[in-house]
Amino acid sequence: MSRSIRLALLLIVLSGYGLRVWRLDFQELRGDEAFGYFFGQSPYAQIVADTLSLREPHPVASYFVQKAWLGVTGDSEFALRYVSAWFSVAAIALLARLGKRSGLPDGVAALSAALLATSPYVIWHAQDARMYSMSLALTLASSLAALGWLRRGTAARGVLVVLVSLLALHTHYFAVFVLVAQNAYVAVQAITHKVDLRKLVRWLGLQVAVAASYAPWLFMARRLLIAYHGNGDSPPLGEALIRSFSVLAAGEPVAPEHRTALAFVGLALALIGLGALAARRDTRDAALWFGLYLGIPLLATWYGATARPIFDERYLAAAAPPFYALVASALLAGAKYPVQAGARPAVWPRIGVAALIALFAVGASTSLVRHYTDPAYSKTRGWRQLADRLEQIPACMPVEETRLAQNYPDPTLWYYYRGPVEHLVLPPTAHGRDEASWAAAALAEEGVRWVVLVEQPAANWDADGLAHAGLGEQYAPALKTDAAGWAVTLYAAQSQALLAAETVFANGAVLMAYAVEPARAVPAGTLVVHLQWDVTEMADAPTALKVFVQLLDKQGRLATQQDQPLEWKGADAAGIASYGILLPETLTPGEYTLIAGLYRPDEDGAPRVPLRADAQQDHAVLQTVIIVPAGSCEADWATTG
Repeated sequence: MSRSIRLALLLIVLSGYGLRVWRLDFQELRGDEAFGYFFGQSPYAQIVADTLSLREPHPVASYFVQKAWLGVTGDSEFALRYVSAWFSVAAIALLARLGKRSGLPDGVAALSAALLATSPYVIWHAQDARMYSMSLALTLASSLAALGWLRRGTAARGVLVVLVSLLALHTHYFAVFVLVAQNAYVAVQAITHKVDLRKLVRWLGLQVAVAASYAPWLFMARRLLIAYHGNGDSPPLGEALIRSFSVLAAGEPVAPEHRTALAFVGLALALIGLGALAARRDTRDAALWFGLYLGIPLLATWYGATARPIFDERYLAAAAPPFYALVASALLAGAKYPVQAGARPAVWPRIGVAALIALFAVGASTSLVRHYTDPAYSKTRGWRQLADRLEQIPACMPVEETRLAQNYPDPTLWYYYRGPVEHLVLPPTAHGRDEASWAAAALAEEGVRWVVLVEQPAANWDADGLAHAGLGEQYAPALKTDAAGWAVTLYAAQSQALLAAETVFANGAVLMAYAVEPARAVPAGTLVVHLQWDVTEMADAPTALKVFVQLLDKQGRLATQQDQPLEWKGADAAGIASYGILLPETLTPGEYTLIAGLYRPDEDGAPRVPLRADAQQDHAVLQTVIIVPAGSCEADWATTG
């Protein structure tokens, strides 16, 4: 390569690195990233055992690498994703080298690397803490080693072929499709006598070595490979091609209505590039190489999904390098690849290619901008804000008496929530109605008095609100709120330590007793007020009234309040209603007065019901509430253990 090409490649690699680390931790982890993080926390031997026993559909190499890396760097989002970013940057340099070794001109090889460096699809996976970028780099390295061995079949190069191919297979099972493409290339070269018989036999020996070395793992993992039913779908070939070429052309952040057009652009450019390479004698081997390298993984991924729903665009990472090599060949087709030396390309094909290039550039650049800036195409779902809210809602509630529950086993929340409260999944099994009831009863028996439930749509786990139903058998829903789009409900056990109130209202309603928990609260925390009513002598229908519970500062000004319909089930403990008050984050620490009363919401002005003993008063004064600075309760927890 010339000095200018080498300098261009250096700039391409550095630019690719910048695009991958820029805002690397801006978006939140998605579920698979969090799962990979927790899965890799175990000792190495346990990761292997868990992969087999839990039927994890991916091999262990990426978990091993991530575990070793995080042991040095810590487990921040940036550190988690940096492994993928690093392998993705390595892939840029590997593709430039592979393009040159396969016979592409220097400019095309460099442009291939540039397209890979700026690909929205590749960058998306580079900023994703999963194995796909590692698989991309290792399959590229395996291909580079294979071509190097075919050029100069030394023993050292042969060992490199075996080792890198094994690493690729231990990273992702679909790496086998790239190895199949390599063998198909060698077979065609042998048929055309470009690979002699002795070298063919030695090549087959390398493949036998790979297969024999990988066989023990395949034997151990045979059950999970057979039993895995997939987490994708089984599209027809046409739909699979549209999804494949649209995502390779413009990445994940593509509006559905634009996918077909972008797929056409991507496929057309790939075919033009393939034709441009095949039209020249000195690049026909490159056409064969990249055609097989792209076609076999794409078709094999689709065909494998016809038997079970395992098609997913992220499994196409290994097909990205040949796609960009072919697109690069198309971009330079008019200037560099006339069919005959010295011939001038016709004008109309060049105009057509130019139009496709423009559409390709617009689609890719738009997707790249969306990836970095548009929340509609983001992984972010509000996990950080939700975790902060879950730190605040149960603040000052005794840790041993509090639980956090999630109605779907998504591990992402537990990456972000690092507080002291234990968590559980409710129902503990998919659609487990009885299990949800038993789990809630077990919590009550353990003395758990507060359960904060985080709810998300979970048709495949809790489609019928089983978490709410189970908790409702043991607890009262004291507070319902929203945290960054998540529905959060605080369930409270009925307090047994009621204080007498005996406040009679003019309409005959009697506030018999109350309790306030916790004993003190913090700004942005929760205060739960339990009220016991007797409405047997009340003139109004209970449904016509609402209860207000208010917190007043020393000057009598309203600090916050909660209003709920009047609930009454009898004069026993079952008649206690619980009212959660979400305290403002701006609340000033100090003493506040808690009051409660009744009002008629359907009448003009929503008038309050006065007290019978004093018509000038319209509320019962319950007690003084102490608001302490944020963090005070957590300090007490640490002290008490």
